[in-house]
Amino acid sequence: MNKIIYTKNGTHLGDCLYSMIFFKIIEDYIKQKEIFFYFYCLEENLDQIRDFNTSSNVIVEPIYNLNNNVVVHDLWIGSSQHDFNYYIFLDSIPDLDPNSNSLYYDVFFCKYHNYLLEKLGLQIKIDKFIYNDPELLKRCNDISIKYLELKNIDFLINNSEPRSFQIDYDVSEWNYFITQLSTKYNIITTQKVSNIKCTRDYNLKAMDIAAISINIKNFICIESGIFSGLYNTFIVDRKDVVVYNLSKYNYHKCSFSNFIWKSSIKDMFFLLQQTTS
Repeated sequence: MNKIIYTKNGTHLGDCLYSMIFFKIIEDYIKQKEIFFYFYCLEENLDQIRDFNTSSNVIVEPIYNLNNNVVVHDLWIGSSQHDFNYYIFLDSIPDLDPNSNSLYYDVFFCKYHNYLLEKLGLQIKIDKFIYNDPELLKRCNDISIKYLELKNIDFLINNSEPRSFQIDYDVSEWNYFITQLSTKYNIITTQKVSNIKCTRDYNLKAMDIAAISINIKNFICIESGIFSGLYNTFIVDRKDVVVYNLSKYNYHKCSFSNFIWKSSIKDMFFLLQQTTS
């Protein structure tokens, strides 16, 4: 079979990265079946998405190149193009019960992408929304050799302002917390704070950040942007790794055993009182 499927995601970087994780999970299947995906995204995300993509069966293009003469499937989780999306999913959970096992974000991703796979006529099912990418190990090693100061990071903090209002963002509060925490731990952030290492200092892309995360044990991350890159086999369910997932919405929590949902940066101030060993 040689089949071409056209897709798009015209939203923010984090949303597009979830789409790319979907492609990574089904990568072996689409290679075996000779299925090719065209994926269209905003030009502002193009460089990051192309870098995150490791499959020759997925062609990433800017959305202005979108072919209007073919059926294009919208991969955004909130798309009204589909009979099932994130809003319909949330409406199906009575009172958004925070103790409901069906509320987990990663569980929804499995349901949503399995719905898409069935709609596309592809005979494969996703049981867990995490990806395995050996390229991460190679890239992690290469970056560690190039930047020795990135080898012993204690905390990676995704403090970039979220694009979808996942938290009530107060930059001064975040900067205070990060500055205080940096007196106790070796930290790297995704948005620059004075005198603190930042991924932007090294021009690290989303895939690079996912790669260096292999050697990091602690994460404080707004559920936005590069956070989705942590949905990989080197991070998920590791007993020696803790990922604090920050969102004011309880439906952004994950089922992964080492992902801990917190509603705001205030919930992380307990770290400032802890003593280091």
